[in-house]
Amino acid sequence: MIVKALDKEWRVKEISYRKKRELHAMGVDAFWNSGDDAENINMAAYRKLLDAVERASGLDEEELNEISMADVDILLQAVYNTYMGLDPSQLGG
Repeated sequence: MIVKALDKEWRVKEISYRKKRELHAMGVDAFWNSGDDAENINMAAYRKLLDAVERASGLDEEELNEISMADVDILLQAVYNTYMGLDPSQLGG
């Protein structure tokens, strides 16, 4: 599976329905009741979500080490959106 982020194409692993449900549940924990207000995001749950996405994705640690941590988070969010079938154009990104 290819994810486009940070002006690059990244190859990530396909994941099972069960893994998608697990990631979705983690996303609900992070974003529930946040609306458009980033201050209401559960940051501890969000960090756990991004770590789980990283593990599931099979992204190469050497490649990740070449970009900033902020860009790693942007990439992992893009991978999550792809796994969840979310359309970036409808998410403002």
